[in-house]
Amino acid sequence: MSASVNKIFLVGRLGQDPQSVQLGTDCIARFSVATDDGYQGADGQRVDRTTWHSVTCGKQTAQFVLKYLHKGSLVMVEGKALSRKYKAKDGREVTAEYVQAQRVLSLGSHNEQGQGNGQPQSQYQPQQHQQEPVHTAGGGYGDDWKY
Repeated sequence: MSASVNKIFLVGRLGQDPQSVQLGTDCIARFSVATDDGYQGADGQRVDRTTWHSVTCGKQTAQFVLKYLHKGSLVMVEGKALSRKYKAKDGREVTAEYVQAQRVLSLGSHNEQGQGNGQPQSQYQPQQHQQEPVHTAGGGYGDDWKY
């Protein structure tokens, strides 16, 4: 048996407000994160490139994301890369790639995210002043749903 690792870290900004998706009795959050990188073109000029990542999370992580994060929020996402095949309405088989987040950290301030006092956000202690970015862990859920 060979060993394998599926771990992904993203630091970027939300492209839209997170969406709440109901799966039976569970609720997940779905959002997109933009990461920027670039390269030097043939002409020697820097070429910027944005990559969009679809992200989902469940349980306490979803509650945190839905309550505190908004379009433009700076976040760090830790999770695993997954893909899911399904049939589109037109009958084509489609593969959707996404990140299933186990942890989401808010790297921005309340001011940056329209919340007020310039301190990092916390799901558990939103009024407490903290010096480091805060996070919420959890977020596991079954993979028996369509993205």
